[in-house]
Amino acid sequence: MLFAARIPYFILSTDKPKPPQGPVDVMESAVTSVEFKWKPPKDSGGCPVTNYIIERQQLGRNKWTNLGEIPGGNPSYKDTDVDPGRKYCYRIKAKNAEGISDYLQTEDIQAGVLRKYLVWNPIFWNQFWNKPHIIDLPQTRQYQCIYSTICADIKISF
Repeated sequence: MLFAARIPYFILSTDKPKPPQGPVDVMESAVTSVEFKWKPPKDSGGCPVTNYIIERQQLGRNKWTNLGEIPGGNPSYKDTDVDPGRKYCYRIKAKNAEGISDYLQTEDIQAGVLRKYLVWNPIFWNQFWNKPHIIDLPQTRQYQCIYSTICADIKISF
């Protein structure tokens, strides 16, 4: 007599991940840095994403620069090597044990711009200053506080 038995089995297939998901959210655009975040791939290929590879291109140039790899646990990046006012485009690739995904490309992201502000206190104008002081401040979403021994604290908001 012949018996047939059914044994369940699973096939585990792994592959490189799909590209990271957009949209890319700009968290900060300062004079000296640009910070942005994205979402992990919908499909990691059956393996965890171990790293993200970041590349950058300055607007108007053809060359992409490899900025390196960051750990896969936090899908965000802070570029601290930017020039004030310049626009940059970034490509983000996901990496796992099986390979590297296609890239997610950002829209143009502009680094912050230095702006000059006139600091003037009419009470002490004639006593201490021959002319108003011009100071450089980065454009941020926060308050910038400047302390002067001649004047009281000056708060400038953007």
